[in-house]
Formats: sequence, structure tokens, C-alpha cells
Amino acid sequence: MDPCKLEKCRERLNNQWPLIGTWFRRQAVKSLKEDGSLDAVQTLAGVLWRNGDADLRTFALAALRTLGRQKNEGAQEALCRFVIHHDQPVVEEEIVNYGYVPREESLRAAFFFLTQQWEKYEALDFDHALLRVVYEAGNERLRRRIAAVARDAGRLEWVGIVSGGRQGRRLASMTDAEWRAALNVLHENEQWDEVWRLALEAPPRWSAPMLRRLRTVGWRPPEVEFAEFQELTRLAESWHDDDFRSLMETRVTLRGHTADVRCLAFHPENRLLATAGGDRTVRLWSLPEGRLLNMLEGHKSQVNCLAISPDGRVLASGGRDTLAWLWHLPSAQSAVKLDGHSDRILCLAISPDAKVLATGSADSSIQLWQLPEGRNLTMLEGHSSGILDLAINPDGSVLASAGGDSTVCLWSLPDGKLLKTLRGHRDRELDAVLCLAISPDGRFLATGGTDWIVNLWSLPDGQHLQTLEGHIGQVGCLAFSRDGKTVASGAGDHTIRFWQIPEGKLLESLDAHSGEVTRLVLIADGNILASTSGDGISHDHSVRLWDVAGHKWLRTLDGHTRYVTCLGGSPNGQWMASGSGDGTIRLWTSELARLSRIPVRETTLNDLDWVHRATKKSGKSGPAEAALAFLDSLLRRRHRHDVEIGEVKSRLIGVGEFDIEIEG
Repeated sequence: MDPCKLEKCRERLNNQWPLIGTWFRRQAVKSLKEDGSLDAVQTLAGVLWRNGDADLRTFALAALRTLGRQKNEGAQEALCRFVIHHDQPVVEEEIVNYGYVPREESLRAAFFFLTQQWEKYEALDFDHALLRVVYEAGNERLRRRIAAVARDAGRLEWVGIVSGGRQGRRLASMTDAEWRAALNVLHENEQWDEVWRLALEAPPRWSAPMLRRLRTVGWRPPEVEFAEFQELTRLAESWHDDDFRSLMETRVTLRGHTADVRCLAFHPENRLLATAGGDRTVRLWSLPEGRLLNMLEGHKSQVNCLAISPDGRVLASGGRDTLAWLWHLPSAQSAVKLDGHSDRILCLAISPDAKVLATGSADSSIQLWQLPEGRNLTMLEGHSSGILDLAINPDGSVLASAGGDSTVCLWSLPDGKLLKTLRGHRDRELDAVLCLAISPDGRFLATGGTDWIVNLWSLPDGQHLQTLEGHIGQVGCLAFSRDGKTVASGAGDHTIRFWQIPEGKLLESLDAHSGEVTRLVLIADGNILASTSGDGISHDHSVRLWDVAGHKWLRTLDGHTRYVTCLGGSPNGQWMASGSGDGTIRLWTSELARLSRIPVRETTLNDLDWVHRATKKSGKSGPAEAALAFLDSLLRRRHRHDVEIGEVKSRLIGVGEFDIEIEG
């Protein structure tokens, strides 16, 4: 197709004019169908995948079906890919009848499987390796389609596909839906030997229901394994799949900073933690052991803020010395100094595509920098006082800034155009907007300030929705729930308040700390809210955990000897880190939660040792005690022939009828 004509068709497909827009879009589809070139077909296929107009998608699908009947290979390929990802029985029947097949081998295997052409599937993918590739690379919707077809057709090989075969390569990444479906498929086909095998390798939270299922149906393993089976099924009866992630303990304390730790950031791949503070250094620590990897020097004064780009390639730091630095990860050997502010840098934000860094300063300006090179893009001026917080919406199109002038500004990215200035906080001398939070879906912005109120705005238009009143102290921190239906606010009145979104109804007010609530962070996949207090004023040196859904206290974590200054959760939900005025960073984790969620086959002797020690401690809840007893039995069976000399220092490991003492 002529490039100019193709571009014109694409423009018409996006035409949203009232009344005549539909006509323009349909004319574009007709032109593409008449042309039938590869570019035209790919554009039509793009309508199926990306266009939000359901009628236009139907029109484009009809055009592709017509081209397919005319033996247009590009259209046939597009239709095959369409039925792989969408449950369209009429289209599927036509494609099968006409004999269309995808060109690429793994897609051809998925096509045969999903259209239930079993002989062709078996001939092509006898070991199911091709389908496994498609499954592992597919999105959640495609995985559900494969699971549904497998379940309805009683295809047992699907269990091996989702679990990674006999080697169990996918056991750790299987979703709850996949485990449920796998167990149902095995149950319906009475594959009890396979359930027993999988129960001994799966994460314990799924081993327990598998074992209970075996006991219910009256299945017995070979006599040599029967005693173990009886013990495990008895203990599995007491297992309750509680969320043990609040049962956090200090895994390791990181020492090295010579002044207060002011900020921290987790790497998106969970492999390192960056910290910085009053000693002017940025430090990188390995996870999970907490070994110091590098000490980065460049700042001439206190480091106030850190951010790691979503692609994990760049660490940005901002300091009291007016400078920002870019450190290129993972080695951090090369660095770029960003010199563009005339006063201290107070906050940072990096766009989701990792291409833009925003730095907010006490000089009342925001600078935008290109990543990873560090080239200055533009200066944003709109506030009359310092920039106290920055936030970027999930699609990276809008930057929100909180100012000491009691206003919030919305800026477009990456050009930095001022979209709107939001005035909803009391504009009094010394008042300021202290904090921002954007909902996970990008629809709402919450702002809190020294005027004791929380304002709720819609994005991207900045329309004021609600004023949330009730705090009797400045609101210094905010956090949206993972589903965006609740926002939590922490304030100088020592309370945390939960508000329903978008109505703004107060759901709960909790007396949280003995001082001002200064940090709120979601951890454990968004199910738990962590809070801190102080920043030098309060004698409350704890981190406290709260149930997001139930709005209740879960646990208080003590250990720091001075105020807690910063808090963060790892992307995988396994870790929380807190930095303190005592110069240390504590890494917190729930070993019980971790061990309940990883495949038994991936546990180590150190894990078994921890379970042994934990079972001897008092103070565990009933569900935790039952879980530990089950874990102890399950891990002892796994490691009965797996003792590795020298892996651990002296410890006694019970392995049924033998006790082996290991001397390191």
C-alpha cells in the first residue's frame, strides 16, 4: 500500500469526530480490505488488538475473514492469532474448516491445542515443549484459555505444562488459579499418584490441600511411604492458609552509614537495595544477604532522596548540595552529575518508561532530565515555593508536583507543559502541600498538607472531587490501596485514617503511633500497610503493620534505637527495609510466609534449620504453629537424603529415624 494512503487510513481509524467519525473509520477499513497488502492487513489486525470501538473491531474482523477466504496469507495468519487469544467459536469453526494454520511452530501448537485438533497437536508437539513456550510467554487471558480447554477436554499434560514438567521449572511462578485448575484436572482424571508427587514438590500452601484431597478420596501410596503419608496428611488437616506476611522479623541489620539514613530504594529485580543519608554517601547492598557491594561518593552534603528506574539501569540521588547524580547499575562505576538547581533537592520521580527523571528543589523549580544519559530537557516553573513531593501517573503522561505554596501543579510529560494548577488547600502563610499519591489505575490524585485536610482530584483533568476532613494535624503521607478503592492518610495527630474512594467516606480512624505518622508504604502485594513515626521528634522507633482490607493493627516491629526515617517494600513482596536515625537499615521478612509460598524442592538446609528453631520458640499463633509443624515434616522428608556437609555450622537435623549432626 502506498505509504501516504496507509497513513491516511490510520488517521481515519483514529477519527473521533461526532457523527461522521464512524463513517471515516469504516471507510478506512474498506480501503485496507480492498488493498489487501501486508501493511494493510497488519493495520486491520491492529484494529482487532488495540482499538476501543467494538463495532469497528467487528467490521475489521469481517474484512479479514473476507480476505482469508480469498487466500490472503497475511489475513489467515492474523485470524489464527486472533482465535488463539479470543474465544470466538464461529470464527474458529470457519478457520478450522478452511484449513488455516499459523506459520510459527509454537503458535501452530497452541492453535491446534485450543481448537482441539488433537491428532495434529500430538503429531507436532508430542512432548508439549512448544505449548509450554506459548504458555510461559502468554498473558493471563491466554493462560486461562489454555487452562479452560485443558480442563474441559481432560488433557492431563496441561498440569506438566504449567508446572514446568518433571523438572518443575514453573512451580514457583504458578498462580493460584493455575494451582486450582491443575488440582481439578488431576482430580477429575483420578491421577492420585501425580497429586502425591506434586504435593511433595509444590509450595506448602498448595501441598496441604493436595494432601487433604488424597485423604478424602481414600488413596494410599506404596507401603514404604505410607507412614510419611499419614503424618503429612494429619498435619495438613491443621494447615490454614492464613496470610503469614505480617509475622515479620529482622533478617539482617545493615551497618556502615556514619549518620542517619534518610532514604532507600529497592531494585526492581529484588537483587539490591540502595540507601543514603547524612554521611553524604550512597550505598548498595546485595539481597538477601545484605552484603555491602559499593559505596558511591559524589555528594558534598546530606542525600535526601533516591529512585531506581523501572528498568533497573539507573539509580538517581538528590542532595542538599543542589546536585543530583545518576549512577549506572549494576556496577555503578560510571556516574553523571546533574547540576541545574540553585537550592537543595527534596524529591525525585522517574517515568514508567525509564526515560525521564524529574527533580524537585527548594528553589521552587522542577528539572526534567533524559535517561540514561542525563541530558537536561527543560525547567518547569509554576510554583512560588519549594517542591516537596513528585508523582507520575502509571502511563507516564502526567507529572504532579506538591508545593510549599499550597498548590499542586499538573505537567504533561515529556514536554513539561503546565496543564493545570490545583488550588484546594488553604492558601495561608506557612501552609504547604506535603504529599501526593496517585491511584494504581491513574484515575485519582490525593494530596495532603499542613492545613490538616486531604483533597481528592480526578486525573488527568484535575477536577476537584472531595475534601476529606477529620485530622487535627498536618497530613504528611498518603497511600492508595492496590485496588484503588481506599486511600490511607497519616498525620500529626498520630492517627491513620482510611477513606473510601471516590466517595471520600471515612472507613476507619486508628491511633497508630505515639508521634506524628510520617511514612506509609504498601507491602506484601498491597495487603499490608506499614507505617512509621518521628523523624527525630518522636520516641516511637517502631514500624507498625496494618491490615489494608480490615483496617486493623497486625504487628509492631521493634529494633531501631532512634526514629525511623524511611521505609520501602521490595517489588516481589518478600522484603521490607527501614532506615533510621541510628545509622542502620533493617531488612524485615516473614520466613514463614516465604517458605509457605516457594516450592518445597527449592528449599535449603538453612530453611530446614530455621523451621526447627522457629518450632521451639513460644508465642506463635495457632495457625502459625500448625504451619510450622507441617513445614517441618515436609522439609524433613525433602532433605532426608540431602545433607550437605559444610553448608551450615553445627546443627542437629531430625530426619525421621536418624539424627545427623553436621560439624562446619
